[in-house]
Amino acid sequence: MIQLNFDGASKGNPGKAGFGGVFRDHHGTPVLLFFGSKGWDTNNSVELEGLWRGLILAKDGGLFPLIIEGDSQIIINMVTKII
Repeated sequence: MIQLNFDGASKGNPGKAGFGGVFRDHHGTPVLLFFGSKGWDTNNSVELEGLWRGLILAKDGGLFPLIIEGDSQIIINMVTKII
C-alpha cells in the first residue's frame, strides 16, 4: 500500500504558486518526493496540479495500490464526482 499526500499554494491567490507531494510506504516512510513551480496561478489550480503530477508519477512508477490524501475540499469534491 502506498499513500500520496499532495498540496499546492499560491501567495496572494492568484500569485506565485507551487505544488508538491510525497509518496509513503505502508510504514509511513517517504519513498518519493516531488515539487514544482507554476509561476503565477491560483490555489485551486496548483492543488489540482499537485494531484495530477502525483497520479502520473504513481502510474509511471507502479506505485499501487494507492491511497490519496489532500487538504483541498474543492479538489477532493471535484475528483470524487468525476470517478
